[in-house]
Amino acid sequence: MGEKMIISLLIGRKGSQAFPNKNLIKLYGKYIFEYPIIASINSKLVNKIYISTDCNQIKKISKKKYKCKIIDRQKF
Repeated sequence: MGEKMIISLLIGRKGSQAFPNKNLIKLYGKYIFEYPIIASINSKLVNKIYISTDCNQIKKISKKKYKCKIIDRQKF
């Protein structure tokens, strides 16, 4: 049997109604959205990390700093 592919799919909207821009708040020097990315990177099980977002800042940091694959969210 072949090796299993395990992916991490992280979702972060720009326009939260209950807590606007919550993913862009810094906590201990990192944006909140970075912590699940770091956990996925540190996992021995995850092979690829995908980010689904409509926020350009999340896309830019996720791609440049962490080499995540980006899935553009459609605006409805």
